[in-house]
Amino acid sequence: MREAIQSIFKFQQKGSGSAQKTKGFTLIELLVAIILAALVITPLLGFMVNLLATDRKEQAKSTTAQDMQSALDYIARDLEQAVYIYDGEGLRGTDEDGISDNLDDVEGEPLLAFWKRKRLPRAVDRNFEVDGDFCTASAADEERECNDHFVYSLVVYSLIEGGDNELWSNAARIARFETQDGIIDPNTEEYESPDYQPTPGFQLFDLGGGQSLEQAMNAWEGNVAVPPTVLVDYIDQTPPGTNNVPVPEDDYCLSRLGLDRDNNGEIDREEEKEEEDQKTPQELKTLPDNPDRTSFFACVDTERTLAQIYIRGNALARIQNEAEYAEDSPYFPESTITVDGLGYIE
Repeated sequence: MREAIQSIFKFQQKGSGSAQKTKGFTLIELLVAIILAALVITPLLGFMVNLLATDRKEQAKSTTAQDMQSALDYIARDLEQAVYIYDGEGLRGTDEDGISDNLDDVEGEPLLAFWKRKRLPRAVDRNFEVDGDFCTASAADEERECNDHFVYSLVVYSLIEGGDNELWSNAARIARFETQDGIIDPNTEEYESPDYQPTPGFQLFDLGGGQSLEQAMNAWEGNVAVPPTVLVDYIDQTPPGTNNVPVPEDDYCLSRLGLDRDNNGEIDREEEKEEEDQKTPQELKTLPDNPDRTSFFACVDTERTLAQIYIRGNALARIQNEAEYAEDSPYFPESTITVDGLGYIE
C-alpha cells in the first residue's frame, strides 16, 4: 500500500514538470511579429501595385500605338485609289468654294474627303457593254465569266468626340463614311440591277461646263447620309492651347509636302508651267485655319493628289476618364504617313 501511494505521487510530480515546460507566444511577441511582417510586406505590396499599374499603362501605350499605325495604313490604302483629294478650303469652304454644307449628315467634324475609283469584283458579264448582264455572288454565277467593274465613290473621314455611346470611349474617334455610285445598264442608261444600286443621296461630280477640276469638285451637291464606320478609337481629344498641345505652324503643310512660298507669298512649285496653263496657287489649308483640332488632320495638295495624314492617340484614356495631353508624355503616340493618290478619272 505504501509503495503504491509513493508511485502515484512520483507520477504526479513528473506530470507537473512537463506542464511547466510547455510555453506559447506572448502578446508582445505577436505584436513584434506583426510589425515586422508589415514592414516587409507593405513595400512589397506597393512595389507590386506600381508594377501592375506600369504594366497596364505600357500595354495601353503599345495597343494605342498599334491602333494608330493600323488606322494610318488603312487610310493610306484608301487614299492610294484617290482621283481627287479636297484641301482644307474645298472641304470647309462655303457653298461657292467648298462642300461643307453637303456634309451636314456626317457625324462629327469632316477632316479628310476624297473621290476614288472603287472596284466591284465580278460584277458584270464579260459582254456587259453589249447585253447589259450583271453577275451576282450566287452559286449559279460561279461558272460565269464575270469581270470587275469600277464606280466612283466619295469617302469622308470625320473626327467624333466621345459621348454617351457605351460602345466607345470618352476620347475622340475617327469614323469613315462612304457614298458610291451604282452600275448603269448600257442599254437602258438606268440602274437596273438591285445588287448594284447607288447609295441613297449619291450624286456624281459633274466635270462639264468648262470648269476646272477643282471648281467641279467643289460644286458637288450630293450628300453622305450613311451611318459611320468607326476606324479607330482613343484619339486625343485635348483642345489646342491646353497643356501645351502642339499646333502646326502656318507653313507646316508646305514644308511637309516639299513646297515653299515665293516672294509674293504664293506657293512656289518646282515645275514651271506654260503661261496658258498657269493658275492661282491654292492654299493648303490645315489646322492654323481650323484650330479646334490638332490630333487628326491632313495636309493636302489637290494638284498632285498628295496628302499627309497626322494622328495622335491618347493611351491614358484607356485607363482613366478625361485624360488630357501631357507634354513629353510617351502615352500620346503620334503617327504620320504621306500618300500619293494613283487613281484617275475616265
